[in-house]
Amino acid sequence: MNRKSNLRHGLSLMLSILFADILSIFVFISLASVLPNVFGTVLIQILNLLILLSLVYLPVWTVGEKDINYVLTGRITYDRYCGLKIGLIGMIALYLPYILLFLSKINNDQFLYAIFQVILSLFYGFIRMLLPVTIKDVNWLPMLVTLIYPLIIPLITSLAYHFGYKRISLIGKLIYKKKK
Repeated sequence: MNRKSNLRHGLSLMLSILFADILSIFVFISLASVLPNVFGTVLIQILNLLILLSLVYLPVWTVGEKDINYVLTGRITYDRYCGLKIGLIGMIALYLPYILLFLSKINNDQFLYAIFQVILSLFYGFIRMLLPVTIKDVNWLPMLVTLIYPLIIPLITSLAYHFGYKRISLIGKLIYKKKK
């Protein structure tokens, strides 16, 4: 069995991220109208981050766990940036909705702005902290700052790969506690 390339892992991760975004759209639609206050925004963001974490962490952790065997048998050499590379490829899809954001600002189009907010609902709470509800009130600097949010993906994948490579299971540590 040959190891898949970082590109293939990254594209697979991209599909997982898109699936997480679809799930977060359902969370957003179901909770935003019921809880339109700050508590609702925070709750939506926490749920969306949990969805993202659960769909991104485990596949990359598994890659790291398998890579240690490949390294030990001499099939591949250790690549400490493998998780980062997979995450950078995977997060590309999260930057596509930003085209809508910039077009909505240039054209002062509220409809495109609303579509951007729904499509990128993975970061709904973070976006709501920086960007106002109407596009005419949005400044360029906060728009540029929101470009930082998708960078959470390479952070998660780097940690997941490293933990998988070292065979550190966070789930195991949370579920199975040592007896005193």
